[in-house]
Amino acid sequence: MQQSVESLAELAIFFGGAFVLSVIINSIMLRFVQTLGMRHPSEMTIRWSAQSKPAVGGISFYISFLMGFMFYAIIFGQTDVFQNASLLGLFITITIAFLLGLSDDAYDTKPLIKLGTQILCGVILIYTESGVQLFQTEWLNNTITIIWVVGIMNSLTCWIIWIQLQL
Repeated sequence: MQQSVESLAELAIFFGGAFVLSVIINSIMLRFVQTLGMRHPSEMTIRWSAQSKPAVGGISFYISFLMGFMFYAIIFGQTDVFQNASLLGLFITITIAFLLGLSDDAYDTKPLIKLGTQILCGVILIYTESGVQLFQTEWLNNTITIIWVVGIMNSLTCWIIWIQLQL
């Protein structure tokens, strides 16, 4: 019982620290965005049009994820991170998703490439046994995993765009 309480306390510290770190990183990035593209703040000459806004929401999320991943390795044991296939699958998937978002911001990626990459992320989660496990039928679980990953990635994209429009 005592060990279970200690484990819950460690998890609470980990998630609380990750949340605080995320808030700090996001506030720093929001301040950075306000001056991004300005040559001289006193002149207020902006290199980009007033309608376009720099897309850095994904960068702050990814930095927060990397910091949380690092703290997880420190708190719960460094060897566990590199020997845990499920955790590595999650790390690889989030990294690919971040790179997809970054390339989409920079190059306006075609929808089929985005969909293919999102499906690849779902396949990686399935392969590393991090997929949805709701049913006895494996193909149904795999299908739901891929649909879930595509849906989550698209909803996060919409949410980040909405936040950027509020700036």
